[in-house]
Amino acid sequence: MKVFDKASRWSWVNNIWIGMLSIILSFTYSSNPIIPYDDQHDGSMFYYFGRIMNQGLHAYSDAFDHKGPLLFYINALGYPTVFGIKLLWIIEIISLFLTL
Repeated sequence: MKVFDKASRWSWVNNIWIGMLSIILSFTYSSNPIIPYDDQHDGSMFYYFGRIMNQGLHAYSDAFDHKGPLLFYINALGYPTVFGIKLLWIIEIISLFLTL
C-alpha cells in the first residue's frame, strides 16, 4: 500500500515550490527583515496608519489618506515584531502564497 500516490506527491512539490517562491518574492517588500525599511515607499503610509491605530488614534479623523481602511487594519495587525521580524512580512508571505 502506497502512502503517497503520484498526484499527492506532485501537490506537495507544488506547495513547496510556491512556498519558496513566496518567500523569495517577499524580499522585494520593504517589511522584510534583511533590507531596512524605506520611508519613501508607498507602504510607509500603511505602516504609519497601522502604528497610529495601535496607539489608539483613528485612521481618517487623526490622519488622512485616500486608501481603504482594510489595508490599515492589516498593517495594524502586522505592526508588532516577533524576534525582530515584523509580523507584516509574515502576512505578506501568506498572501503571496495564497495568490500564487
